[in-house]
Amino acid sequence: NVPVVSWLVLRGKCRGCGNPISPMYPMVELAVGLLWAWMAWRHGITLQALSHAVLGTLLLGIALTDARAFIIPHEFTFGGAALALALAFAQGVPEGVDALAGALFGAGLILLVGEAGALAFRRPAMGGGDVALMGLVGAFLGWQSVLAEYEGDRVLCAEAWVDPLEKVALWVRPDEMSQAFNFGYMFTEWNAPA
Repeated sequence: NVPVVSWLVLRGKCRGCGNPISPMYPMVELAVGLLWAWMAWRHGITLQALSHAVLGTLLLGIALTDARAFIIPHEFTFGGAALALALAFAQGVPEGVDALAGALFGAGLILLVGEAGALAFRRPAMGGGDVALMGLVGAFLGWQSVLAEYEGDRVLCAEAWVDPLEKVALWVRPDEMSQAFNFGYMFTEWNAPA
């Protein structure tokens, strides 16, 4: 079976029984092929290209399944998160740990929102598929991307004890926390001209 070509050669019908095959199948095959080609063109033949192509393929499968059956299959989300972790750890331990943190943050944030909604509205506010989906996004793209999924102004603030104090700059930057209050500041002398 050659994607797209087989459907065209068979004129959109099954070779065995002659029943029609939905044109959705070759369109999805074409979309996935174009996605993979674009990622290879954009990133070269790299683990990053592979990671983004896999994520795009998974998100397309999730979107189509959710649109047709109103379900987000765990085979896509859990399996995809496992692939994301494997690809991240293949790049190194720090990358793998970041992917794991992204998965936990993504799933945890949506679980928290869902539980708060369930308490407020006295009925389920979020399905388990939504939780797993944001875990998948976090695993592939990092915890910061989970927050970027939501429109509008937002600030992520941390209360942290960072020692030595100079290391707070590692956390407060555009790709990390928006603001951090370091408890060490409570013991710092005030010097207005400085």
